[in-house]
Amino acid sequence: MQRQNEAKHLRVWLYVSESCMTDAEADPAIEDIVQVSREKNCHLAVSGALLFTRQRFAQFLEGPEEGVNAVKASILCDKRHQLVTTVCWAIRKVRLFKGWSLAYSGASQYMASILNQVDLGDKAIPHKVCEELTYLFGEFARTEILDCQGPISKRDGR
Repeated sequence: MQRQNEAKHLRVWLYVSESCMTDAEADPAIEDIVQVSREKNCHLAVSGALLFTRQRFAQFLEGPEEGVNAVKASILCDKRHQLVTTVCWAIRKVRLFKGWSLAYSGASQYMASILNQVDLGDKAIPHKVCEELTYLFGEFARTEILDCQGPISKRDGR
């Protein structure tokens, strides 16, 4: 998935947003988001990970700038969340999620407690928050139990 000239221009976008979905809407919506995103991201040479805590989304995306910008534009128009807040917009040399169009992890109390501390809206996000969330996504990338390939419903037994 990584292109030869990409190492110089690997764009990273990390955001946190607030869910607008009810509990009843959340499960089928997340399944749809993951399925559609995996296909779209693969086509755009974008990789990354999505966390959803039922109250908040956090997503780490990486790839060519035009690909990340295309995904970002789509995310900003999505009515299933609001207050999309950029935590980090940076250049990296190495992918964290190489070979994964989208890794997904469901709700966890630990991640919810962290994401709920991020001030959403137009406020400047402290650099320390960017570093901490990037570190957490890096640790997330190292785990072996991620849902990286199949539909969520197969993993959850539904």
